[in-house]
Amino acid sequence: MQTLTRATPFRVADLILGEVRLPEPYQAAWKERLQAQQSLVQKQAAIEEARLEAQRAFEQAKGIAKAQAVINQTLTVLLFCPIIFHLPV
Repeated sequence: MQTLTRATPFRVADLILGEVRLPEPYQAAWKERLQAQQSLVQKQAAIEEARLEAQRAFEQAKGIAKAQAVINQTLTVLLFCPIIFHLPV
């Protein structure tokens, strides 16, 4: 663009294109590339969602494991020390 205006006193600072018509092979390639980019973004979002779900499930499993440890410890104390708690054997 600047080569076209070099011999004139004008300088092109910005250019806005309204409608660009590309030949059909270029349009098809452009649409295909756009679809591939959109597909990639969707896959990345799905991967991130799966990662967050796995992290949530891991944290939930840790909480369940802690609760089971407390229950097991309590049951062990009750089973092996019934006299302390005045429970019938």
